[in-house]
Amino acid sequence: MKFFSGFSLKGEEELFERWLVKGDTVVAGFSYGAIKAFEDVYRGDGRVDRLLLFSPAFFQFKPRRYIELQLDSFRKNRDAYIDKFLERSAYPCDYSVMESYRDSRSDIDDLEFLLNYEWKIAEIEEVLERGTRIEVFTGSKDKIVDSGSIVDFFSGTVPCYEIKGAGHILKLAKEQGDWIL
Repeated sequence: MKFFSGFSLKGEEELFERWLVKGDTVVAGFSYGAIKAFEDVYRGDGRVDRLLLFSPAFFQFKPRRYIELQLDSFRKNRDAYIDKFLERSAYPCDYSVMESYRDSRSDIDDLEFLLNYEWKIAEIEEVLERGTRIEVFTGSKDKIVDSGSIVDFFSGTVPCYEIKGAGHILKLAKEQGDWIL
């Protein structure tokens, strides 16, 4: 399995263990990594049986001002921006869930790419036509992306699972170390 990490993260695939499928023909990604995973499959020519997108970064309906504010905040104080991002990603769990996955190699170009990325149904359909099964997972209490917009956009084309009460990392506050569905 090939896994693509989220913005400012590394090694967080264990957070999604419950849904990960092991195998050479599986690609998965979380948030920003979901974009990278999709692009890898879309632009690649290898066989991929399953593409798993966990809380895909989805900002294409946000106003330009929102994107500019995010970029300005990152430029002003990169570390504070990443801390706040990880805190919001962990919600409704504590920030401590994310600390061990923090990776400060992400830069302004990464953030600009993810904020401006546009998902296209035609590209998704092209990947499906190649025989790849795409599944999307999102949390109903996500503080990073609007899970309703994700479900609305993807559900007409691919299976989309919204986990009630879960945030961006698809965990619930009740038991931070265990999954509850």
